[in-house]
Amino acid sequence: MSRTKSKKITEKEVLTQNAETVLDMIEEGKSYDNICQRFDVHHKYVSWFVAESDYSARARQSQKNSAQRYANLALDSLIAIKTGDDKADITRQRELAHHYRWLAKVKAPREFNENRVDTDDLVAKLLAPTIILKKE
Repeated sequence: MSRTKSKKITEKEVLTQNAETVLDMIEEGKSYDNICQRFDVHHKYVSWFVAESDYSARARQSQKNSAQRYANLALDSLIAIKTGDDKADITRQRELAHHYRWLAKVKAPREFNENRVDTDDLVAKLLAPTIILKKE
């Protein structure tokens, strides 16, 4: 008499089998909590999917794309401020821009960190005193 075991699918397998959907959700800016609820998996497995799975490079690129979209929304909200807008409208647009910049920084901290040092700018600052001294 043979017993057949029903093979239980693991949470990692759920995510890898639905990789395209997970990647789309990441690119759309969905939170890890949304992905966990959709596929009934623990948060650590979504983190694993982004960091270590076979799809990790694509997942990180999806996060960067999502962050870039939020950065563009921040810029668009600032551009939407018109000269005749009242103070409340201007404040609302600035708050939206700040929120979108924050979301971009959360999604891709290396690319959108406010404290990031731009090497070209750093070189220019370091060379500025030298250039001023040479002019005298």
